[in-house]
Amino acid sequence: MLELQDLTFDYDAEDSVTGALAEAFHEPIRQSLQAAANQALARQLERLGEHLGGALEKITPPGVMLDLSALQLSSVQIHIEQQGVRLDGTATGNARLVLR
Repeated sequence: MLELQDLTFDYDAEDSVTGALAEAFHEPIRQSLQAAANQALARQLERLGEHLGGALEKITPPGVMLDLSALQLSSVQIHIEQQGVRLDGTATGNARLVLR
């Protein structure tokens, strides 16, 4: 599971009253933003898994299942971009083809 923790934000108010309100409610706003960001991240990761599964299914022969459970990821970098989430890293280990 991937989750954002201790997300922070800055608010630049145009007037002092709005700035004082933003400061007074900083923590509830921060928590709401963090929850929303984590929900969006979870959806993006789910889509990533679906796309990866679909791509692997296309290259796997009929009657054969590709088992990647023995792979280990290392040096993973996570990039959150406007289009979605990009993961860069290295996978090592063994992939198995299982006859169904």
